[in-house]
Amino acid sequence: MRSTRIHRPKGSVLFETGPHTLPFGEGSSLPSFEIIEQLKLEDRLLFLEPDTTTRAYIKYQGRLVPFVAEFSLKWITEPLLRGGLGGLFKFAFSDVRRPAGLEDESITSWWTRRFSEKIAKVWISAFIHGIYAGDAERLSMRSTLFKVFWEAESQGKKRPMERPEIKAVRDEIKAGLKTELYAMKPTERPRSYTFRDGLEELPSTLRQTLKGLVEINTDSPVQSIQARSEANKDIRLRTPLRTHHFSHIVSTIPLPKLFQVLPSPPADLVGSFPPAATVAVVNLYYAEGSASGPTGAFGYLIPKTETWEIENPEAALGVIFISKALSSQDTGEFAQGGFKLSVLMGGEYWRGRSSLPSEDELLAAAKSVVERDLGITAEPTINQVSLQRECIPQYEVGHWQRVERLEDYLNSTFGQDRLKVIGSPVSGVSINECILAGRQTASRLNELS
Repeated sequence: MRSTRIHRPKGSVLFETGPHTLPFGEGSSLPSFEIIEQLKLEDRLLFLEPDTTTRAYIKYQGRLVPFVAEFSLKWITEPLLRGGLGGLFKFAFSDVRRPAGLEDESITSWWTRRFSEKIAKVWISAFIHGIYAGDAERLSMRSTLFKVFWEAESQGKKRPMERPEIKAVRDEIKAGLKTELYAMKPTERPRSYTFRDGLEELPSTLRQTLKGLVEINTDSPVQSIQARSEANKDIRLRTPLRTHHFSHIVSTIPLPKLFQVLPSPPADLVGSFPPAATVAVVNLYYAEGSASGPTGAFGYLIPKTETWEIENPEAALGVIFISKALSSQDTGEFAQGGFKLSVLMGGEYWRGRSSLPSEDELLAAAKSVVERDLGITAEPTINQVSLQRECIPQYEVGHWQRVERLEDYLNSTFGQDRLKVIGSPVSGVSINECILAGRQTASRLNELS
């Protein structure tokens, strides 16, 4: 979560180098909103219009097609929508039966099996590019955000069920919230939000608030983590300045870094986790009148095709339009009606590459994408290129087994639940999922104290 404000003589422009907004709702977003109220950030919130996030597009056969469309003649005249109808009928009228002994499968496999190949390889592929920057043919149905469908199928149901971990905290959190948003009809509630100075306001305010309550060390890299002895269950954590002793440790750092400081983790366990995806975010600001786009929409995503090297040589994953609802984040003349967008590139396409494009190459690629897809030929007034290296863990098929093996190793080495790994490496890549995992872990540790 990094928000950057670029200043010019006549004002400033705010760019996001990571997530642009957080979803609002009754699921995993509840713990996030709980923290927002605890930090007294309600007055800093900016909400997007209720229909902005649902107005998204897929690039299909060189055109932008609505991701979700109301039932109309479009379902007959639009090839992509028409091609998905068969899959919807198949799901509606088929039995819920999973092949015997199947413990996990790729997202593409499940959606092809239950719906159709077109839905899996166009709609779902594009969606996965937007969330994981990953390959739906590799990622796990059982461990990603689609796990609610997998679990429903396990019980012979078609409709996703409320996740037990959400149900356990939903009523508790809602009872303590002051916001009146949950009194609104679900269709009238905002779907997503950010802050006046960008999403980084959340972690920066949290850090400032915690400074006076707990010890925070950001300049003491961990050199090793060791278990002491059977008699003394404390864990020894060594840094360049001192050695600390803890009864419990919670890690949220990337697994490759964690494995480097653990005592002799099994080589096959270390090598079993696939590398995280690297994503380039190129932010572009166009002066009023020099470019246009559907600013009331979320943007568009690009599915992977068999000939993506020709159709999508820039390795673009999608383009996010910055809604006019967020224009108040900019100041001066830049708040008057310019057009902002973010081009996302890389991810699965850069898997295994020995080198990555330079900033100049990424900027040129981003401008090429918006010129071809949106017809924008003007030069951006302001731009920013960010390369987020290994930023999104990839939960490939069998992820649950890898996580179980990791937990077994940690429990046998340090004692039951004394060193826990949570957050994006294992329990969900979204900000909301990470906050939920943190809340659950804090509750368990509080029960043990």
